[in-house]
Amino acid sequence: MIIGCDGFAHIGRFFELCGAPNVAVASDPKSSNIQFFTEYGFKESLLDGAKERFDDPGGKDTPDLVLYVEDQPAVLLGVEAKVFHRPSTGELSEQLDRQTELLKVMAKGLTTTPLIHHVALVPAGLRAPDQIGGVPVVTWEVVADRFREVAPAYWIGMLDQALDRYGRLASKVSSGGTYRTNNDDLISGSRVSEAWDAGDTTFTWMGRQGGLHGKRLHEDLNTGSWATQDYEVRHESLTDNPNWFPIESFMKLKRQPDTARPQLSNKTSKPETTTSSGRNADAKISGQEIYDRYEAGDHTYTWMGRNRGLTGPELAEDLRTGRWRAQQYEVRHEPLRNKRNWFQIVAFVNSINRRSSD
Repeated sequence: MIIGCDGFAHIGRFFELCGAPNVAVASDPKSSNIQFFTEYGFKESLLDGAKERFDDPGGKDTPDLVLYVEDQPAVLLGVEAKVFHRPSTGELSEQLDRQTELLKVMAKGLTTTPLIHHVALVPAGLRAPDQIGGVPVVTWEVVADRFREVAPAYWIGMLDQALDRYGRLASKVSSGGTYRTNNDDLISGSRVSEAWDAGDTTFTWMGRQGGLHGKRLHEDLNTGSWATQDYEVRHESLTDNPNWFPIESFMKLKRQPDTARPQLSNKTSKPETTTSSGRNADAKISGQEIYDRYEAGDHTYTWMGRNRGLTGPELAEDLRTGRWRAQQYEVRHEPLRNKRNWFQIVAFVNSINRRSSD
């Protein structure tokens, strides 16, 4: 209804956004040179003589919109459109790869030799890259702005409402279960590192079982397997899940010499406790994780505990020897002012920073 308004008089605007030539379109049904297909299955449509003209494409994945214009040159345009469905980049790439092969099958069976163009049409809120597997990405917002002055107000208005509500209505990434339901994509550690070094903050948080200072990430870094290991990544923070941490913190940890990282022990003994009972703790995490979370702006926990508190000899020894990095401390969301073993995390962080500056 938007790009086909006024008898396709303005469709050249859409072709331009898709990188296709602005061909002449005749909309009179008696002499039309355009075929406009939406939400159909190509394989199921191979009836009668079409079975002989076109090869079997194998799969049934057809772009949401297919446009064929018989002009000089002829153009075949496939558009895969997403609105509230939020696939990962990897999932969308696989779908576009299948469609690319289908468009080649379509073009081979035509009497012309059309120029093939293929795009992904997505909301800006999906934060997709400019290209996915070589297929250009166009946003709905750009289409709306390009057609706003010519398209019917109703359809532009409905599109605007959908885009305004995207943050609330967009689906969760599907995984068939609870595992990997928090991620926006799954990419290798080398891609995480390269993107961050290039200033690309499309993804800001990443996940690994056990979190930033867990055994698995520790082994990734010490063995070098982090480069090929696939990590879950997110656009937004996820502060209530201990498996997730800022990519910035990962990059800082990765740049540390191996000897500067907390070493995991193979001993089966329990870590040293920080308070007498642990009844007041919401969680128990390493000092390095406490520090990295706070420096990254994650204030999920605001108080922490150590025997005899901030000025006690135990914490002083932790800081002097560097043991604070691996030491497990009890942490809390809310203040606990009447217990001498407890103190604010900001004071702990400031103590570390002062030592670093000295």
